[in-house]
Amino acid sequence: MMPNKLTGLLGLARRAGALSLGHDAAEGALLGGKAKLCILAEDASERLKEEMTRTAQRANTAIACTPYSKIELSKSIGTKPVAVFTVDDEGFASAIEKLTGRDGYHDEKI
Repeated sequence: MMPNKLTGLLGLARRAGALSLGHDAAEGALLGGKAKLCILAEDASERLKEEMTRTAQRANTAIACTPYSKIELSKSIGTKPVAVFTVDDEGFASAIEKLTGRDGYHDEKI
């Protein structure tokens, strides 16, 4: 199960409207310069992981492949299961990176 602080932080970010959920929204946020952090579920397809990694690199945005499933992530953000989403607020993205012990990483597990 996800740590309570991370779960709470992702839920807060969702309620604040600071997440872009799903492939199309995440891709748009990345390419539009809105995304500060891209998060992928553990059980996302390899094709999706590769595509979003390339897009995040083009956008110079950090990407995190979590050890959590789509179902676990969806429970923390209170939405239908999604394999990818972006955090579009610098404060939330920074807090998530600090909470997970990572800073300025690319394509790492959190």
